[in-house]
Amino acid sequence: TYMSQRNHLLLGLWEKCYCSIFVASRRMQGVFLLVFSKFCHLPFLRGVQTQSTRTGLGGYWVSQMRKDIWERQRMENFESILQQQQFEGSMAVGVLDHDVVFWFGDLNFRIEGYDIHVVKSATEKDKLPLLWEKDQLNMVKKSESVVEGFMEGPLNFPPTYKFDVGTHTYDTRSVMLFYMRRAPPYRPITLHYSSHMGFTLSDHKPVSALFCLHVNVPLVTLEVEKEWTKFSDATVKLTVAHGFQRSSWD
Repeated sequence: TYMSQRNHLLLGLWEKCYCSIFVASRRMQGVFLLVFSKFCHLPFLRGVQTQSTRTGLGGYWVSQMRKDIWERQRMENFESILQQQQFEGSMAVGVLDHDVVFWFGDLNFRIEGYDIHVVKSATEKDKLPLLWEKDQLNMVKKSESVVEGFMEGPLNFPPTYKFDVGTHTYDTRSVMLFYMRRAPPYRPITLHYSSHMGFTLSDHKPVSALFCLHVNVPLVTLEVEKEWTKFSDATVKLTVAHGFQRSSWD
């Protein structure tokens, strides 16, 4: 179909521009998740699984409801996702059994108690901390145990929703969090967390984040030189860690 051809072209352009390979995808309603990996990481990818959980009325969000009911429903949906999603294997059956969990998307948390004039004044006068005191996500993190352990990067950008298409009038924001099951030697470092306010095609402004994860370096590293299209193209470089003794069995 036209859509599948366009998606295939998009994936090809992304792989070429960023020297990466498509790993997996998941789509539900307007949510579309794509996972890519750099070629050098391919030898270390194991047991990739995808799961999805419908929330609300058959997976559809209901936007018009009382504020307290709406917030409670979001927390219940989040909790049901954590409880219902199960993965195969003994190492990490549930979502929070994994070492690191990223939670991101259009989560609809808003700035509570301030009208648009206060929001505009705070953003224009560089007083963003005033807004985050009334941010619903920040308040929920203090009162709801279900989000305990999740952390968010520093908020150094203005709210990214809701905009009139083609304008720069905002109301709330999108979020990106990460969670650690236990305290590892090095916690994820947020290298970049920002909005892209120049986009005007939607009532949302995109939000992106770049994280750095420290993991144990394997004794043997395999480097994929190029994309494999046939078996004869399969070329891998092997590098042994410094101080690790080689043998004739290598």
